[in-house]
Amino acid sequence: MRSNFLGTLYTCTEAGGEGVRETAVASFAVNPLGSRGPRKVGAAVALPSPAPAPRGDLAKLVRGDAGAWPGARVLQPKAPRWNAKLGSYVLNFFGRVKVASVKNCQLVVAGEAEAAEPCLAFGKVSDTLFALDFAHPLSPLQAFAIALAALEPKLACE
Repeated sequence: MRSNFLGTLYTCTEAGGEGVRETAVASFAVNPLGSRGPRKVGAAVALPSPAPAPRGDLAKLVRGDAGAWPGARVLQPKAPRWNAKLGSYVLNFFGRVKVASVKNCQLVVAGEAEAAEPCLAFGKVSDTLFALDFAHPLSPLQAFAIALAALEPKLACE
């Protein structure tokens, strides 16, 4: 797992029979509110394929180049809903997440219906405990890499 200097782009690579290949990229947008507001996270993950992704193509996908590599899926943040009772935007973690944190996030496959279940849910349960839930198209390695990237301090976002 590598990041750029600002902590806004993380790349997870895996060594295999064909050499090293990118398996996941997580991107964090600079937040003008600093640590007081939520982070905007996006990701791209390589699907199992005999042909590895050319280096850098997953990062291009996260930045919006849809034609960068057809053997990958782009993940976008699930849009929060306004809760009038709390006076803020909230995400439904179905009781799994107990503590508000800028690191809490849910990702869905880009282009799927807004009501789609998240393929990744990551959030704070206590001061030292986080929960990570994931589903297809993510592998355990890809989900864990995105979670590690969310935990890492970010110079540009804090």
